Amino acid sequence: MDEIVIRTAWTMERANSADLPAKLARAVQSIAKMPLQDDDEICFCFHVKLRKIRSFCRIERPKVASQISECLSAGTGCGWCRPMLRKIHQQECQVEEPWWRKIKDDEVDYHSAEREADAAVVEHADYAAGRQKYLKETGREPPADRAE
Repeated sequence: MDEIVIRTAWTMERANSADLPAKLARAVQSIAKMPLQDDDEICFCFHVKLRKIRSFCRIERPKVASQISECLSAGTGCGWCRPMLRKIHQQECQVEEPWWRKIKDDEVDYHSAEREADAAVVEHADYAAGRQKYLKETGREPPADRAE
């Protein structure tokens, strides 16, 4: 039994038994990754979940993403979730970003794959770990009364 057939969604291939653990590990990792779910927190400072943000957007139809922050306080703490709030706002409200938001600020902002990812792609554990890295590298802190 030198060869084992591994079936995947993309291909069917033959692999010798030495390759099996690595290929199975990759298959399990790709299956295990899930995008953000409705009960996942987007704003860790104020514990605002994706479901609440989506509901607010569907009901209130905010014209700009900052109106989400005004009502739910999301994005007013350490700042990690602001890009995600803008993406969710665009998806849920299907609004064009105002021209003045498209102009790049001179201010250097923090960039990471987790922060710039779409909610349908990023896994919650990766998003949370990205925030911890963001806090460490930028020196920003969540509001004192909301510390983890």
